[in-house]
Amino acid sequence: MSSLLPSAITPTNRFPLGVAEDGAARVRQRRVAERAKSLAAGLARYQPDGSIPRSLAEPSYLCDESHNSTRPLVERMRILGLMATSLDQFCVDQEWGGGDDDDWDQPSLFSDEFCAGVITLLDRSSRLLRRELLPALAQERGALLREPATLDREQRAWLRSFFQAQIFPLLTPLAIDPGHPFPFISSYSLNFLVQLRGLKPGAASSNASFARIKVPRLLSRFIEVPESEIGEDSNARSFVWSEEIVRFFLPELFPGLTVENAWLFRVLRSVPSLAQNEELFDPAPVLHNRHLLSSVVRLDVEADIPGQMLDWLAERLAAPANGIYRIDGHMALFQLTDLINLVEGSEVVRALI
Repeated sequence: MSSLLPSAITPTNRFPLGVAEDGAARVRQRRVAERAKSLAAGLARYQPDGSIPRSLAEPSYLCDESHNSTRPLVERMRILGLMATSLDQFCVDQEWGGGDDDDWDQPSLFSDEFCAGVITLLDRSSRLLRRELLPALAQERGALLREPATLDREQRAWLRSFFQAQIFPLLTPLAIDPGHPFPFISSYSLNFLVQLRGLKPGAASSNASFARIKVPRLLSRFIEVPESEIGEDSNARSFVWSEEIVRFFLPELFPGLTVENAWLFRVLRSVPSLAQNEELFDPAPVLHNRHLLSSVVRLDVEADIPGQMLDWLAERLAAPANGIYRIDGHMALFQLTDLINLVEGSEVVRALI
């Protein structure tokens, strides 16, 4: 079984801007190394309970450790992000379960056993983040994860200016209708399926239509909103998920139409390995072209999407029935490390293009 420990201690979606003070940087590096060593030692001794396949031992162990209240809060959030990365890797790695050193029978990626294990881990992580970690982050660090609608008027004005200047130019709504087939959805990307209603020229009544909006990855997943002068707690800091900013301003992208619903979804596609004779060449373009043709192995959707809409979406993505997961909370939690870095002020983060 391939392991993310300790090789995954370097986050994959962060680019430091500027050089930290040498002493502080060394302390952080030492803490990262110590945390990775501790996690690797714990994983070597770990045995998941009967509800989790042994093939999911790594993400299951990391999920358990993120629930460990004896660990510092920020460490628990980093471990939860690492758990999400580990679980994603198991789903996209085409060679998952095919190693010669495996000494047990592993279930199929789409078996009921594997699906039930993934559901358990996703549900546990979502509940932990929503009910415990984020409230604790607000209490201990004064870092509030806010919805745009809960911001005061001055903060919403700032957020609108930020959206118009930094996000709006990056958004490209794609219509989905008989003249515009369902677009290709890249792996790991966050997307909105938007349900619209409005009058078409010459039509007597309004018609429902759909569009896809990709949440841009040029920005950090978390946007800090400046505190207004009228704020009661000057020590508080407000952060907003970037996808929630897009959701809040969706009506501005569709003038003349009504946004009836918008559901966030994400797909993971298998990552094919190179054949032996292809290793003589640059693998990057080969893997990129194969990725464009690779199949969807996991579809994450917001829990409140209606069943009929989910069936419609899954059919167009050719998503397997046992690869569809309703997420009761935020998805793609591997980026939680970015939030902690912002809260601690250790690094400025920038998402991958």
